[in-house]
Amino acid sequence: MFDGEFEAWVHGPVNREIYNRFNPTKYLYSEINIDDCLNHNVNLSSEDAEFVDFILENYLKYSGAELERLSHNEMPWIKTRGDLNVNVHCDKVIASKLMIEYYGKKWETIKS
Repeated sequence: MFDGEFEAWVHGPVNREIYNRFNPTKYLYSEINIDDCLNHNVNLSSEDAEFVDFILENYLKYSGAELERLSHNEMPWIKTRGDLNVNVHCDKVIASKLMIEYYGKKWETIKS
């Protein structure tokens, strides 16, 4: 659902294109609202809409710091960073294969 790759930054996975779009106006952990979206009339498949709804219903309650903590316990971020300390700068790309494998399994488990 995103163009570009995600990198294993200190505070969690980051899509640099999205980060750069909000960087001048947003701060770490700031809220993003509908006016920040490029296309307000996105047409999602029913499966994609179900996925987005699930994410919002289950993760909207968390603060940015809590989301960071959660991402630091997920395999794609951990594996990409390797032996780096959590506070060490990193811009390694998280392989799409890792994300599909990890989050795909989680999504299939949730749906079943």
